[in-house]
Amino acid sequence: MNAIQSRQTITGFYADVRRRDRRDRAIWLCVFALGMAIFCSTLPGCSMLPRGFSGAFEPTGQTFELSAADIESAKDRSCWPSWITGDDAADLAAAHTALKAAGAPVVQRRTEVTKFAVTLRKSVSVPPDFDTRSEGDQARLLAHEYVHVCQRKRMGDADFEAAVALSAGRWRLETAAYAMTAHARTVQGQTATQIVDWADAKVGKFRDDYALHDIDPTQYEEHTRAIWLESSKDARKTSP
Repeated sequence: MNAIQSRQTITGFYADVRRRDRRDRAIWLCVFALGMAIFCSTLPGCSMLPRGFSGAFEPTGQTFELSAADIESAKDRSCWPSWITGDDAADLAAAHTALKAAGAPVVQRRTEVTKFAVTLRKSVSVPPDFDTRSEGDQARLLAHEYVHVCQRKRMGDADFEAAVALSAGRWRLETAAYAMTAHARTVQGQTATQIVDWADAKVGKFRDDYALHDIDPTQYEEHTRAIWLESSKDARKTSP
């Protein structure tokens, strides 16, 4: 090995060492920051976490009010699909077509990991019993998931996932999607009384299912129920 090759080898070695050193320092800095956040969160009145953050969907023990922006966002209907017409077979076919076109085709799970359908980055994962449900139920569920696919595309993966990590974010995303569910139920022929009964039964389970206990209870129930029922009323006004 000549002198030039020797110098290149040594230079490459030290460059590699420096890269690994920077990487290790970055990793330890992240570990330190996470440790400090966890430690701080155990102290009274101290939190390094954002408002409404609930880690793995666990309540923080702190109650906060929804902002006006949160409430307006939950009322957003720009992601609602236009193919819910009340013709269940046609709606179901349209749902599969729309989701596939959006880059999120329906994938049926083999095992019951969760009772919910889940919108992933490149698919909509549905429970094993999905095919045994009525066409109306299937179409309604896919309309709900289509809203999430649209929300993810508009927000971007990073912002969507960040919103899911926050109680207020989950409330905004899911309230908007369940407003579509209320709309679909109405278009499919359910009466006003049936929609009210559904909303009354759902609002409590909705709070538990999505770990929304950090939100002020009175405000949560008032706005959640009102947004869903308003969607149903509007669908009834525009129906033939």
